[in-house]
Amino acid sequence: MPRRTEPTLWVAYIAAHEEARGWVPLSRRDAQLLFHRVGGGRVSVALCDLVADGWLEVRNPTSVALANGYRLGPRITGSDRTTWFALGRALFAHDGLLHPYLGSPLLMRGSILATGFLVLALIDRAGGAISRRDLQTALAPLLSPSSVNKRIAFLRQAALLAPDGEPKLTVTWRERLTSLRTESVWSGSPSRRKTWSPSAKVATPPLRVRCTYATRMIPALRCRLMSAAWMAVS
Repeated sequence: MPRRTEPTLWVAYIAAHEEARGWVPLSRRDAQLLFHRVGGGRVSVALCDLVADGWLEVRNPTSVALANGYRLGPRITGSDRTTWFALGRALFAHDGLLHPYLGSPLLMRGSILATGFLVLALIDRAGGAISRRDLQTALAPLLSPSSVNKRIAFLRQAALLAPDGEPKLTVTWRERLTSLRTESVWSGSPSRRKTWSPSAKVATPPLRVRCTYATRMIPALRCRLMSAAWMAVS
């Protein structure tokens, strides 16, 4: 699997839809909205890197009005494809763990994130309470034990989990989640104190635009070089 969780989720998302549809159309804008990312340039770089590393394969559209098509790349073969299809269904099928939360503003950085929703959804599927060890074991393919612990602490701070003991949903966690989702500004964890408004407009540096163009129009190798240039200046 990719070394970081978010790229792994991108591959799983493509796997979930490829099994039924073949090539999966995914524009940068749609990809940005799925995990509520403010900067589209980073989304382009992430997808570009997955293609360059062989986790995904991209098909450029015949018209600029169409989105790129993605499917599992040459790095995933044989029984590994079956494993990725199963992971994709578990996460992104209509009854998948993350499906109800796609597009939520609480997916943005500094907030609950997809990893937090994974923890929340698993506790919910377990009947509202689960041991920390069982939670860490269940999420081991995606999250380290320390990452699970950080998400538990964040969810407790957000009043979605009971403040102590083993991870347990509060009685009013659904109402609390709805309240957080409908707030116009989410301040994230107090230690970071970052704010973001859904109506805020973010300027896009020229390099990000060029990397988006590269994702569509030039080979993966050059796209990888542009990704490295982006990381060097960001």
